[in-house]
Amino acid sequence: MPDDTLKHSECRQPSAIDGKIVALLQQGDETCLRLAFDHYYKSLCLYATRYLLSYDDIEDIVQSVFISLWRNHKGKPFEGSARSYLFGAVTKAALKRMEESQRYFFVDLEHVTDSLMDELLADSEQDRDNINRKLTQAVEALPERSREVLQRIIFQNLSHKEVAQQMGISVHTVRNHYVYALTILRKRLGDKMLLFLLLLG
Repeated sequence: MPDDTLKHSECRQPSAIDGKIVALLQQGDETCLRLAFDHYYKSLCLYATRYLLSYDDIEDIVQSVFISLWRNHKGKPFEGSARSYLFGAVTKAALKRMEESQRYFFVDLEHVTDSLMDELLADSEQDRDNINRKLTQAVEALPERSREVLQRIIFQNLSHKEVAQQMGISVHTVRNHYVYALTILRKRLGDKMLLFLLLLG
């Protein structure tokens, strides 16, 4: 895991284009939706592969999050960045979809995502370094194949299919390694630290 994992996360400081999206959103200008879609759609879909295998599910969730941003916040004051909102909303929606389909084991984790995002923004540089160090140690302690799968999915933003092709294994085997790695990390780190890893890879 890179040392600057937490410094270059989905929760980083808002960019100029993010500020423009928020300004247009507060004005009730639909242009913000197209701008946000063009700027964030691909990265949000890649991010959602950390949680879901079905691209249909991923597209459905990501598109719904954009619609929710517009319907719930158009013409109203908006605090924070559009980026943090979008990635946080995709996280919660993906976790909920996983729980409903019983694909993984993330029961109730979506309920702590909002508070976790707030904590990330409030943490000091030293706090983030400490978290990063703990995550690095836990990931390095994983079995080799499970660690390699996890690192490719989370830190290289590869899909399960791409990991399978690169490693010469089936998508089903990739999924099993990934779930096994997350299960171990959840036991060792707890729910919040596991979400830090998923959010900040």
